[in-house]
Amino acid sequence: MKLLPSTTFYIAALGLAIMATSCALSRYSQEEVLSDLDYLESSLENIHPDPFYVMPRQRFGQALDSIRGVVATQEKWNEKELYCLLNPVVASLRDGHTRLVTPNKITMKSFLWGSRILPLGVEVQGEKLIVKHNLDAKRNPIPAGSEIISINGVAAESLFSTLINHKYGERDAMRRYDVNPYTFSRNLWLYMGFNKRFVLDYRTPEGVERQATLKGIYQPSFYNRLGKKNPKKQSGLVEGHNGHYYESADGRCGIIEYGHFGGAADSTFFHDVFALATQHGVEHLFLDLRGNGGGSTNTYPHILSYLTCDTMDLFSQVMYKVSPGLLDQKSFGDDFPYPSDRLGQVVTMDLSLFQMKPYETSNKFTGRFYCISDAGTFSTASSFCALVQDYGLGTIIGEPTGGMGTSFGNFMVVQLPQSGLRLGISTSKYFRSNGNTNFEPVQPNVVADSRNFRIEELEQLVGKGEQANQCQ
Repeated sequence: MKLLPSTTFYIAALGLAIMATSCALSRYSQEEVLSDLDYLESSLENIHPDPFYVMPRQRFGQALDSIRGVVATQEKWNEKELYCLLNPVVASLRDGHTRLVTPNKITMKSFLWGSRILPLGVEVQGEKLIVKHNLDAKRNPIPAGSEIISINGVAAESLFSTLINHKYGERDAMRRYDVNPYTFSRNLWLYMGFNKRFVLDYRTPEGVERQATLKGIYQPSFYNRLGKKNPKKQSGLVEGHNGHYYESADGRCGIIEYGHFGGAADSTFFHDVFALATQHGVEHLFLDLRGNGGGSTNTYPHILSYLTCDTMDLFSQVMYKVSPGLLDQKSFGDDFPYPSDRLGQVVTMDLSLFQMKPYETSNKFTGRFYCISDAGTFSTASSFCALVQDYGLGTIIGEPTGGMGTSFGNFMVVQLPQSGLRLGISTSKYFRSNGNTNFEPVQPNVVADSRNFRIEELEQLVGKGEQANQCQ
């Protein structure tokens, strides 16, 4: 049955009304907020193996006491206000896996109809906020390359500081990495409350200071326009769910652009990549992990099996905290022998669980292998770079990883009982395979500015790589 236009409009309007009602932000009393604060504090101490590795326990307690003081100044708190109040103190722990999850209601309200965000793609250059893309050039005069001095009377330095305090990661470089054209405008709404109208003081590329008033645009339009500003990726010879593979014109170099470690689901993708690289006689193979935030270590065998015949210890030691939540959620799977008699203790795991024996394949790669890293290379991705480096399987090119060689991880999620806000908390600590226990990024063998690598630039670096291990 074909619906009349008026009927179609009515149904669409009704759907939006229902969604608006379902996305209305709840409000919580002071007592409820304080109860959630206590639950957050106790959960961190009960679940995390070492929550105050970076921030001393006393300072964290003082930060929570400051929040309690703020809570007392307002009778009711909605979900967004509560999230923005708690998020910086959780981020201050400097554990990229321990984080407050942005509520779905806030995300939906923001994306669909609740905000009109700044129509500029803004990036960090040094200590400056620079306009990279003007997404509404017909209505505002701000040229690309302009430096933002202030927005709505708030100085750029203060804006940047606020956004950074809400970002997660062990390293400042990683937190800065997450202030980019895709996140900046939306985060102004989320963390600063900027919406619909923006008064900008800015400095043009020629050094002239000016002011402009901009109207915000809805997020679907923002991201649609931003996507059109970015160049299309080269068509891949092999396409996968989480990456694609292509080769240089002369066939000497192959590049795997890989955005997420998808686990066993990516086995076919890497099988096809290494088969093609072997068939084409590729001499230099690059795994591009820039901006790769991690994923499943189950992907490791589907890459490493083509680089080595040796059994590998993925980590030198793994420790975890035994908590009621971990036992209840069975975070390591149903078959894991949980020591329920050691509740509250930090336990060392059997390393045989983290040994990787390569499977047999006829496509062993005999050329040189490289990983490209930057401040967005995190978690499973940074650990992979550490493995490649520690076992001499290849060369790391680019910038220090955002994640650490030794780090926390394998988080579980708890729900704050009053507000329902979700908090991810690391349960485990993973020590780098070479035995380094310090929280340090993986340092590249070849340091290079990895922001704008092109295949031609990679070809200039190949002589600096090391030969990968070969099977005997």
